[in-house]
Amino acid sequence: MRIYLPLAANDLFEPQLYSPYCWTGNQSFSNLWGLDPLDSEQAEDMAMSMAAMDCLGKVIEGYQGRIVAALDADVSELNGQNTPGVLAVKGAFTWQRLVSVHLDLSENLPLCEQVRRAITVAQAKAWCRGDFTSVPDGSASNEPLGLNDIEAGKNTDIAGVENAESTAQGLELWRQLAAEPLSWFDASELEYLRRYLRES
Repeated sequence: MRIYLPLAANDLFEPQLYSPYCWTGNQSFSNLWGLDPLDSEQAEDMAMSMAAMDCLGKVIEGYQGRIVAALDADVSELNGQNTPGVLAVKGAFTWQRLVSVHLDLSENLPLCEQVRRAITVAQAKAWCRGDFTSVPDGSASNEPLGLNDIEAGKNTDIAGVENAESTAQGLELWRQLAAEPLSWFDASELEYLRRYLRES
């Protein structure tokens, strides 16, 4: 099973690869986000994106971008899911298990920082799990945000946002960032990424 671990920059320098929970594009995840259950590639891409958006729920210093590690895990290495597509991780993985790393490069960092300022940690945690019940009427419904809503974020103009602390405006920024793709790096490029992050 391909899983996606949300990380902070300092996690890439740890002896082992670990996050307390991971995302995976399983059937329940596809149902939550309104994805075609037969389109595994779309589900995997969305799972990676939502793992990335969970990074915004961490209070960190330094590099503010999103980082996701992809690897293959056995079901026995994971605990049951508490949210569709989100599973608890039993223990750390060796770095040899790493398949790829996905992260924001410099052009996306200003938007990452803007979203972090605009939304709370609790909102970041809830929204990447498909829970939009805290969004005021008129800006979103209580229904899960579908793939088309994420894609619509690409057309959002953030230049005129006057009050980034507003939940509705924060959601618009969140949508735009969720629509931004992450850069892909093979596991063999891990040392290069570590150097990049040290310099960042």
